[in-house]
Amino acid sequence: MRRRMRRRREDDVEISASFSADELVFHEDPVVRTRVRGWPEHESLSVRERDGLPWRVRSGQVYRNVHVDYRVAGAMRAPEFETDLDRGGDERGSEPPPNG
Repeated sequence: MRRRMRRRREDDVEISASFSADELVFHEDPVVRTRVRGWPEHESLSVRERDGLPWRVRSGQVYRNVHVDYRVAGAMRAPEFETDLDRGGDERGSEPPPNG
């Protein structure tokens, strides 16, 4: 059931990890969170592929022949916003007031 995780060409950064175990026991229920942040704009991808583990593991349960592949990747993107320069002014907002 193991699949090979492929890298997307447009990723700027990627972190991958894998582990295997003949036997695995969690002494506490695990709490796992993944958060990817980027500025000004970003896209991210998180992939987990697991063999031998149910979606929700339980403490005290023995899991055998376990393998996990995990990958998180991100790509920076140019911001999509309009500046004063795009409208013909300057960034300081020093356009002369309209005559009136």
